[in-house]
Amino acid sequence: MLRKPLVLVLSLFAYTLLLAQPDSLPDKEADEEANSVIQADQMPYFRSCTSLPDGSVEKRNCSNQSLVSFISKNLEIPQKSEETGAVYITFSVDERGKIIDPSILRGLSKEQNDAALSVVKAMPDWEPARLNNQPIKVQMTLPIRFMRKDESEFSNGFQLTWGNLKGSTIDREALNKYLLTPITVRDETGNSLEINELSFEREHGGKYSEAQSNGMVTTDMRRIVKKLRRGDRFTVTATVQKKGHFFYVDKSFSIN
Repeated sequence: MLRKPLVLVLSLFAYTLLLAQPDSLPDKEADEEANSVIQADQMPYFRSCTSLPDGSVEKRNCSNQSLVSFISKNLEIPQKSEETGAVYITFSVDERGKIIDPSILRGLSKEQNDAALSVVKAMPDWEPARLNNQPIKVQMTLPIRFMRKDESEFSNGFQLTWGNLKGSTIDREALNKYLLTPITVRDETGNSLEINELSFEREHGGKYSEAQSNGMVTTDMRRIVKKLRRGDRFTVTATVQKKGHFFYVDKSFSIN
C-alpha cells in the first residue's frame, strides 16, 4: 500500500499564549503573586510588523501571518516519520524579545520533535509583551501540526464547529441563518470546551472590523455579519482554556 506523505498544517491564531508573571516585580509583590498568572496588557508580536500600531487588529493579523509564513518556509518536514498530530513547543519571550528555553511540551517522533524545535530556535527576536507599558517576559506554547492531506481537521488538534458550516466559502445569506446556532470547540479527544471569548472579524479591502463577546453572539457581532460583502474575509475565533492553557481556535470563510 502506498503511504501518503506528511504535510505541514498551520492555521492563524493556532498558537497558545501562556501568560507568565513579570520577573521585575518587587520581592513582596512577587511573593503575593507567586502562584498567580498576570495578564499582560499586550502579548508579543512576531517581528516584521513594526510599522503597524500596537494593539490593532491589523498588527495582530500581520504577526500571526508572519509567524505562519516563517515556519512554513523554514521547517524541514522529516521524510522518515509517519506520525500525525501536533508537536507542542514551549518557550519564553524575554524583555528584549529573545526566545529562551525552548523545549518539547508534547511531541511526536524524535525527527518531528527535532524539526519543530529547530525552527523555533531559528526564529528572529519578537517584540516583547508589555504590562503597564513596560516589557515583560512571558511563556508561550506553539503547536506545529503534521498531518496527511486526506485527514480531517478534527483528527488533529482542536476543532471549531458552527452548525453544519463546511468548507472555506459561504454567502452572507447562508451565514445569517447560523447566527442563532451555537458555536462549539472540541479538543483532540472530542471533549467540548467552554468558550471564554468569541470574536467575529471582517476583512474588507485590507481594513478590519471586529466584535467580541464572552461566548455568545451579540448584536455587534450580528452587525459584522450583516456588513459582509462578496470578496470579504470573515473569521470566527474562539478562546478556550484547558489545564491552564489558553487556546485560540479559528475558522475563516471567503464571502461569495
